[in-house]
Amino acid sequence: MNVVSEIWTWTEGGKLYSRLTTNVPGRRLLAKLSALGLLNRAETIHAYFDDRVYGGNGFEILWKECTQMTDLENLARL
Repeated sequence: MNVVSEIWTWTEGGKLYSRLTTNVPGRRLLAKLSALGLLNRAETIHAYFDDRVYGGNGFEILWKECTQMTDLENLARL
């Protein structure tokens, strides 16, 4: 079962970022990232609350410099 309802991934200033919207606690999201082999690719993970009018939690991930878009195919399985 997916834990993330929306995923945005983009590059900015030569860095790769993703924003995830979910209704699960952060620890469950981290566990899922770990199970998919993605947690070790994250440099930082921060909560964000810019557009939470529809509920849920938002997390922004800055990926490590060595991470490429193709490395993030498993994000779709979140």
